[in-house]
Amino acid sequence: MEEMQAAHLRQMQELQAQMQHLQQQVTGEPGIAHSAEMPSSKNRSKDAIKQEATRAADQLKDDDEIVVDVKRMPTLTLGEYSGTKYDGSPQKFSEWDSTIRNKLTTHKVLACILDESHQGRDINGAKIKPGAFLNDLISEECDQQSAVGAYIAQSLTGTISTKIKRLKEERQAAFEAIPMEKRKGARITLTVYEARSQPCARFPDQRTGGDAV
Repeated sequence: MEEMQAAHLRQMQELQAQMQHLQQQVTGEPGIAHSAEMPSSKNRSKDAIKQEATRAADQLKDDDEIVVDVKRMPTLTLGEYSGTKYDGSPQKFSEWDSTIRNKLTTHKVLACILDESHQGRDINGAKIKPGAFLNDLISEECDQQSAVGAYIAQSLTGTISTKIKRLKEERQAAFEAIPMEKRKGARITLTVYEARSQPCARFPDQRTGGDAV
C-alpha cells in the first residue's frame, strides 16, 4: 500500500512540473529545467498548449482522488493467548468466554464475534466493505476476521482444538482446489465465527455475543 502511495505521489509531482512548464509556455515566462522537460513548442499554438495543460490538470485531479482513496488498516497486535485454554468442559466456559471478550474489547475488535462479516475500519475510520481492498487482506491472511479467529484458535485445547484444526485443513484443501486465477479474495483462514463455533456449540446463544450461561 505504501509503495502505491509513493508511486502516485511521484506521478503527481511530475504532472505538477508538467503543468508549470505548460503555463510558462502560454505566458512566455522563462521556466526552470526539469527531468520531464516537454518537447519544443516553437511550432505549437497557445490553444494547443492550453488544451494540453487542461488534460494534465484533469489527470492530476484524478490521481489526487486515487491517492486519497488508498486504504490502510490500523495495526492489530493481539499477541499470543496467555489465559487458561478451553477444553470444552461446561464449568470452564464462562471464564474462557470472559477472557476472550476482555481481550477483544481492549483491542476494539469485539464486534468481530457479533457479526461474521465485520472487518473493522481503516486508518481513516471508514468501515471495510466487500471489494478489492478486502480481497487483498483476505488473500494475505491479514483481515480482521482472520487475525481474531487465529487468536481464538490458540485458546483451545483437547478435542475442540482438534476439531478446529480439522476445519482449517478442510479450508486449506478447498482453497487449493480453486484455480489460481480465481483465488483472489478466497478465504484460507477461519473467521471468528468459525473459530468459536466448536466452543459455543453447547451454548448456542454465545455465537452472537450473548451472556455466558
